[in-house]
Amino acid sequence: DKPFRCNQCSMSYNIEDNLLLHLATHVGPDRDPVCPECGKKFSRVASLKAHIMMHEKEENLMCAECGDEFSVQHQLDRHLLEHR
Repeated sequence: DKPFRCNQCSMSYNIEDNLLLHLATHVGPDRDPVCPECGKKFSRVASLKAHIMMHEKEENLMCAECGDEFSVQHQLDRHLLEHR
């Protein structure tokens, strides 16, 4: 049984990211696909897919000094200034 289910149709997925990409297909002619992570709008689903991959790369950024983890690079950069 696939644990990630679409709340707008009967589709389900094994991987949450695949569900997020699928959700972007539930857009009307007057709505653009929106990133579920940050809310940024895109004119094409392909652009949204590339953008979501960027979020995946940002996950689990770790400070080499203390081991604290951050979800986006600018948070880690700001944190690193504290170690100076």
